[in-house]
Amino acid sequence: TDQQGHSQSVSTSITEPRNGNLFGFGGLLSSDTAGDPKFAFLNFSVSDNVLLNEEFVDGERLVQELPRTAAWYGSPGNTAAGEVLSQPADGIIKLDLTVRLDESDATTAQNAQLITHFTDSAPVSLAVGEILRLAFDFQMTAAGGNNLAVRIGVMDSSGGSGRVTDDNQGTSHSRFNGYTGYAGFFNPNATGTSTMRIRERNPENNALLSGASVWSNRATGGDDILIIDNTDYSGEILIARGADGVNVTFSLFGDTIGPEATVSWDEDAGSTFSFDTFAIWVNRSWADSFSLTSVDIEVLSSDSTPTGLTFATWQAGNFPDETDPDVIGPDANPAGDGIRNFLKYAFHLNPSVPSVPGDFLQREILDGKLRLTYVERTDATDIEYVPQASLNLADWGEGPESVREVGRDPVSGENLELVTVETAFDGDPGKVFLRVDVREK
Repeated sequence: TDQQGHSQSVSTSITEPRNGNLFGFGGLLSSDTAGDPKFAFLNFSVSDNVLLNEEFVDGERLVQELPRTAAWYGSPGNTAAGEVLSQPADGIIKLDLTVRLDESDATTAQNAQLITHFTDSAPVSLAVGEILRLAFDFQMTAAGGNNLAVRIGVMDSSGGSGRVTDDNQGTSHSRFNGYTGYAGFFNPNATGTSTMRIRERNPENNALLSGASVWSNRATGGDDILIIDNTDYSGEILIARGADGVNVTFSLFGDTIGPEATVSWDEDAGSTFSFDTFAIWVNRSWADSFSLTSVDIEVLSSDSTPTGLTFATWQAGNFPDETDPDVIGPDANPAGDGIRNFLKYAFHLNPSVPSVPGDFLQREILDGKLRLTYVERTDATDIEYVPQASLNLADWGEGPESVREVGRDPVSGENLELVTVETAFDGDPGKVFLRVDVREK
């Protein structure tokens, strides 16, 4: 029940099903104000080094409220104007190259680009030892060919004559003359070890990402790339500043992308170290659309680069001298609190210290919606977190019609994020339940 003395009752049931990977809360909704219990270790601040944590909230394409969201602009490569970039819907923003640019005929974009600026004014400058990390999740349709049809750039606009502030500014414009930076190019449907490039921008050009003279090739590499329609893929660009220059690494990830889909380049001489612009260009000949589902941009120190944590490495670090599986195994519970080691790992808990669900799950009711805040590890490579909602504890939904994410805040100094979800049921459903399913990948 509500421990804050409010008239609204919130019944809480914590159960651990047979697979032991789910925890959650249930609530009986009313119009009164709910209590807002907190758990102490959530008193973290959002890191100042997070530049953008874009989840593409519906209808907010032109909203600039960093780091929560940035304004996004689209332009076709033709002289005609057209709405090639959609408003976000269901967490997706889509660059559609099949949109008719002129209602009088069937003209579509020959190519198109989307662009955003991830600082409010001056670009962010990397100090020696710092890394700019840009991670993005994407989908494509009708992807094909081997003509480096997708180009993803990270640039500094300060040398040009201004930023983009509206749609239909063109893929080539005098304002881009003076932009500097790097880009990852890739073939969306190709095999071999030369499917990817890293290129450096020649600033004396009006074209931003297109054109042979705009970019100088710096490195070639990669692996087989086969982009399947409406399938989730991820990409990452790391730009690390060293004492003598810069290292740029471009990587792609997905079930139909080879494990060596990465290319890297070191430059010892003078380099671009400042950035404020992210842009993507797509060739219409080799794709119908390119959609983003999330973009994260942050500055890391060299010792905070994600390390790829797994349960095994966590296990070794927490039980260095123990081999008994009844103590260190994923189903073991050495603290005697009923919370398995697997969940202690997933929710960033000490396996040797007793915990209660309130230590890692926080519930509240806001505007008639049951909310749940929990911790996700950003460095874990072997688990995924799937929030679910139910009206009856028997039928659970995990899609946007049942549960939606409303917040994701990085934890300063940790490879953690505080994630808030809420029920998405229409009307007044009465009793509702939320839980988090932690799954092994």
